[in-house]
Amino acid sequence: MTDLVERPTSKLPALAWAYGAAGLIPFVGCAGADILGLSPGQGWWRLALLIYGVVILSFLGGGRWGMALARGPARASVITLSMAPSIAGFFLLLVPPDLQRWALGGAALAHGLQWLWDVRAKDAPPGYGRLRSVLAAIAILSMSSALAFG
Repeated sequence: MTDLVERPTSKLPALAWAYGAAGLIPFVGCAGADILGLSPGQGWWRLALLIYGVVILSFLGGGRWGMALARGPARASVITLSMAPSIAGFFLLLVPPDLQRWALGGAALAHGLQWLWDVRAKDAPPGYGRLRSVLAAIAILSMSSALAFG
């Protein structure tokens, strides 16, 4: 039970790393299935990858919202900006099916921008930037690979 509680070090708890790694399974799996042409239908895996990428963008924005609120007096600019990933994701899902590949590229770009913001966060817990760097790199690589090779 003690490994679930963050200790006052520069590391996040192992559980954060474990759940983060588990969260990469849909990125890698959908990208791989799309690249290999595994079928439930043309473009199905790419759409699944896009939807999951948007869900995770929304999750990350919510995390930044929570960090801003936890700091005490809420900074309106951070709270407002933390809504951007969800809004961007919503619009990416509205892209017509024939342009879905480019929506996936937009999602990869949005994840890159979110990563830049996250690694510079002064209100993030110690070790958060490292965790986000690893997770973002694999998520972006998965989406970019599906865009390029799928």
